[in-house]
Amino acid sequence: MNSPWPSFNEDVGDSRSLGNVRVLEWKHLKERCRTLQMENCVWNYMRRWATATLAHFIIVIECLMFVHITLLLTLVKNVYFYELVPYLLVLILMPLVMMVCLKDNHKECYASNMIASWVMAFLLTIMDNFVSISHGGNVVLMPSYDHIVLAAIYLYLPVAFLDRGRPYILGLAVSVVYFCCSCWRLTANKAQLLPTLVCYALYLFYQNLVLALFFTLRVFGVRRLILNRHQLVYEKIVLKMVMKNEKALLESITPAEMDQTLQEDIRTRIEDERQGKKIPKLRKLFVEPHPAVSILVADMVNYTHLTNTLDARSLVEILHELFVNYDRATKRNDAQRIKFLGNAYICVCGIPMYNPDHACSCVDLALDMISITQQVREHWMLNIDLRVGVHSGEVFAGVIGHIKWQYDIWSKDVDITNRLEMWGEPGKVHISNHTLSLLNDEFLYEEGTDSARNDPVLQKAEIYTYLVSSRHPDFMEPCFGLDSNIRGVSLASYRTSYSNIYEEVAKKTKKNMENEVKHMPAGQFIYFCRAPKREGEEPNEDQLLNAHITYGLMKFHSARMECAYMKMPDLLMKYNLVIVLVAAVGVIAMNITVSVSTMFKELLAMLLVLVLICLIGGYKKLWLQFHVTTPMGQPSFCLNRWLIWMSELIEQQTLRVGMPLSIFVILLVFVIATTGVLVCSRAEFEIELIESDVADEEPQMMCFLPWVLTQSVIIVLSLLFFFEALALSFKMGLGLFILSCHLFIIHAHYGFAFERSETINMNLKAEFAHTWYLLAYFIVLSVKQRHSTYINKAIFFTRGRYEKTRKLTEDTTKSIKIIMLNMLPSHVADNFLEIRRNDQLFYENFKNVAVMFASIENYAADRAGIRVLHEFICYFDELLVNFGRKYKIEKIKVMGWTYMAACGLSAEHYTPVRKEESELSSRSNSVRVGSNESSEPSFLMDDDEFVLIMTDFAVHLLRIMNNIQVEDIFYELDLPKSLRGCLKIGIAHGPVKAGVVGHSKPHYYIWGSTVNMASRLTSTGLQGAIQVGESTAQVLRRNNIRCSYRGQSWLEGMSNYPTYVVDLDDTLEFQYNDERSSEQDSEEEQEERTLGGSTGSDC
Repeated sequence: MNSPWPSFNEDVGDSRSLGNVRVLEWKHLKERCRTLQMENCVWNYMRRWATATLAHFIIVIECLMFVHITLLLTLVKNVYFYELVPYLLVLILMPLVMMVCLKDNHKECYASNMIASWVMAFLLTIMDNFVSISHGGNVVLMPSYDHIVLAAIYLYLPVAFLDRGRPYILGLAVSVVYFCCSCWRLTANKAQLLPTLVCYALYLFYQNLVLALFFTLRVFGVRRLILNRHQLVYEKIVLKMVMKNEKALLESITPAEMDQTLQEDIRTRIEDERQGKKIPKLRKLFVEPHPAVSILVADMVNYTHLTNTLDARSLVEILHELFVNYDRATKRNDAQRIKFLGNAYICVCGIPMYNPDHACSCVDLALDMISITQQVREHWMLNIDLRVGVHSGEVFAGVIGHIKWQYDIWSKDVDITNRLEMWGEPGKVHISNHTLSLLNDEFLYEEGTDSARNDPVLQKAEIYTYLVSSRHPDFMEPCFGLDSNIRGVSLASYRTSYSNIYEEVAKKTKKNMENEVKHMPAGQFIYFCRAPKREGEEPNEDQLLNAHITYGLMKFHSARMECAYMKMPDLLMKYNLVIVLVAAVGVIAMNITVSVSTMFKELLAMLLVLVLICLIGGYKKLWLQFHVTTPMGQPSFCLNRWLIWMSELIEQQTLRVGMPLSIFVILLVFVIATTGVLVCSRAEFEIELIESDVADEEPQMMCFLPWVLTQSVIIVLSLLFFFEALALSFKMGLGLFILSCHLFIIHAHYGFAFERSETINMNLKAEFAHTWYLLAYFIVLSVKQRHSTYINKAIFFTRGRYEKTRKLTEDTTKSIKIIMLNMLPSHVADNFLEIRRNDQLFYENFKNVAVMFASIENYAADRAGIRVLHEFICYFDELLVNFGRKYKIEKIKVMGWTYMAACGLSAEHYTPVRKEESELSSRSNSVRVGSNESSEPSFLMDDDEFVLIMTDFAVHLLRIMNNIQVEDIFYELDLPKSLRGCLKIGIAHGPVKAGVVGHSKPHYYIWGSTVNMASRLTSTGLQGAIQVGESTAQVLRRNNIRCSYRGQSWLEGMSNYPTYVVDLDDTLEFQYNDERSSEQDSEEEQEERTLGGSTGSDC
């Protein structure tokens, strides 16, 4: 199911992603804005842009009117005052009419903005036609500002920036007025009436069409801007969220004080891997001493029966309730949960910060946990209880391992606490005399158990034990209030923390965007506001941008930044090429209408070149209408692939391809527009005009009509709007080049023709009229282009400023993924967050999993011993990389000096869910991953492979231990030879249950008789050997690996059970079966079974 909300690193306005959609890009972005509820932001920003644009428009028109009046006064003799009146009225009335549009209350001014736009458009239109009309048609005068009025409607007036403004209606209305006035003027005074009117109609039509297309593309650009800014705001919110999640995840592994150290180690490790540095022999150890703490070890009574009888869903729900509330009690009593070991819960009071009341807090926590367990027992009607041991002393605390880090504690006092828990009584807290001395007589206690008094470890440490049942009756206990319905509360808190998180982010993003739109650069300060900010005042985005760009051509001061801007892909390039083609067709139509000497073949050839360029530029878009382009679904025909590659090249390679191509096609249209000049015989044309003058006849203009040629150049200049690939300096340069060429034609090469054409004011020379017609339009274009460039550069500059935020978000998200993979198996980490988001508990059943425990022997729990343990665990973790094949080995946890791993915990090997179970689980807040399609899983044929891979991994562990001893890697620690380490390994296989329990500190664990058996096989095993159960030995023997019968071991819930040792030679290679050895092993096994021998630990 696709979310309407983007991921933090999904650039919704990215050129490559937009270039792969089938629909038109502006329709896609419009739908995207509606989905994200950003349409209001789009039009709010458009109204702000309109205010800035309108200010520019007022300045430009006022300047044009002033210059026009000045030209008439200086270039025209005996100018009549009434000819100046319309321009003076525009100077006076326009600011008054437009003032109403500069108000900030846009909602109430919608109607006034529309009215003001129409009034202003028709005011300019009437002004432009007043002089011609005032002469009663006796003199043919051309309009001065028809092109300016149309540009104003689509580019400047508020109607072009309002939702449902429909500027094309106003544009067509003004065009009709201009056309009717031209018909009235030319009817009695023009020999070539019909061709002239047709050309003028085509000119007005194409000006409307080209400018309307620009209006559409501008709205597309604004939507893209809003979506990009939405993405940036979204990223800032997500960054805060992911940093909070990262902190929470790190705190679920380590205390907050160690988070920064661990983060630095992650970054250092990533950087070392990037640079290819070798891993040092001795790795950094994150261990700190804590001299005064209290340790709590709690063990669930009847846990083995619970895990063997309950299904996975019920087991995970019960354990989740217990440990969520244990975690709450831990936090309430100012304790630090260390780890969860299936049936055991270990925490410490007094770390990471010293707590003078650590003993009282720890005993209070123990009593709370016993109360929680009793409530769960009553709610679920289970035969469970809690046995708790508490001891005060010192510990070493830190993180060990290379992957799946675990915060743990080590010391002799930890071993003593384990003994207290082992010999305690259910429902009571078994404490030491050290702890009792710190309790200040606040608790009721009695003598400890007889088993504890007889324990040799406790006797050697001179530990006396006591059982605490409660606080003194007169002690006023703080009313924390345990929940009456623990199950409901734990799941409610679960939902509160993780439900609707995306809806919350979406609401914050929308709210922030409404404020963000008010401060986005719209070009109000493009000409001013360059003064330094006041002391203590934060600079706005306009001020920040103005400090980085030049005032004139809007170039970045940094050449590197300017080059990066010019390399930005131009997604609209294919549409710009189509607009160029449309303009070329219009120019050709205008020239053919009035010219008899046009180069038809040359025009057709140039038109075909433009058609070919358009097809190549838009080929990918055409291909997407019928195909889906994916990395695996590229077209097979080489020509198709080449055309798609060329199409992408035109869009993406702006500097190398887009810019030269833009210049080429614009110049090509200019050549098409001036075809009449190129093919005309200047001498014949001049003679024809002289003869017309002598005969006092209307000149026939055998090559071209001057005003048609000028209007064609206007259309060419309009194309400069569309190409974002061209920098402002290039656009200005190209525009000036085209303008200069045409002015050369007007004043030099064909001056004799232009001086005989119509003018725009009485007694004003026609060539000056053409010049002013062109210059006025070029000025309007330049001002608009400068403003558009300012907006585009503001967008680019802002994205660059936010790039650091995006990178930090990506890095933090990667860090979260790393942390998740260090907390959970890979297949669980991929799905856990989504499951948790849907208020579900994660659990799963496996038909067959190989479980291994590897216990490191002969080390003391001092700092040197912990250093060695850390190195061993890191070596073991690195070995896991070589066992990431089809049946991946997952590290489950490290328990003191014991390493636990499993093989077969992957998505392909879930037990199918029966229909009844599926229906039951669908009504609960849990999830079971499986399939209903098959009653028999297909992986059962591969049971042997789980066992073989795990056994091979165990052999590699033994080889690592042997290599460490041979190479004396720990010589720096100066350890005695007797303390160089050895392993006892136990392996069992069979069905297991698995799941994630815990709220703020989620923990993945596996349960079942298979796990219990593997643990017992390790504790009763031999040093330097692998001990397996009977079923596992049968699998190994079936695969030609020799196993020797050792005897029978007592396992809880199974009584005596046959055990075997995997035979290895001196080089730690497998011993393989032959017929003689198999028969001998069989006879020895039968003899041992008959004698009823049992095994025990020889350590």
